Amino acid sequence: MRVDGRVRRTIGACALVCVAVLMVQATVAIGAKGCHQGPGANCVGLRAPGGNFAATNYPASNFTDADLSSAFLVGANWPDANLTRANLSRARLDRIVLSRANLTHANLSNADLALANLRRADLRDANLEGADLVHADLQNATLTGAKLDRARLCKTIMPDGSKRSGNC
Repeated sequence: MRVDGRVRRTIGACALVCVAVLMVQATVAIGAKGCHQGPGANCVGLRAPGGNFAATNYPASNFTDADLSSAFLVGANWPDANLTRANLSRARLDRIVLSRANLTHANLSNADLALANLRRADLRDANLEGADLVHADLQNATLTGAKLDRARLCKTIMPDGSKRSGNC
């Protein structure tokens, strides 16, 4: 069967419209939860596994109980965010700013936190098993009850200001 150029252009245009509609639906779904990028966003319970949040700006936002597993948050700016019980397992968080963030009971297992700013973050009872914390800054962070088994602490600034150089 031979398809002429007009039919091909029509099919191509329809495909682009379908993709655009799906993108708008995804944005509306996130927006319906009040999760708009910017200070103080309400993203409680957000489900975005594998989502792309690279270089986003969510200071003082609430991501309690969010599922951001395997998400891409490289270079994001989320200081003072509330990520209580958030699932960030296997997420790419390198160069993220999470200073003063609440990460109590968060799942950060096997997450990439290289060069992350976690100064004064609350990581009580967080799961950091297998996490990559190379060059991460944990100065004045709270790690009480945190699980750090198999975590890579290489040139990591610890809560007391010392530099941990094992596991390099």
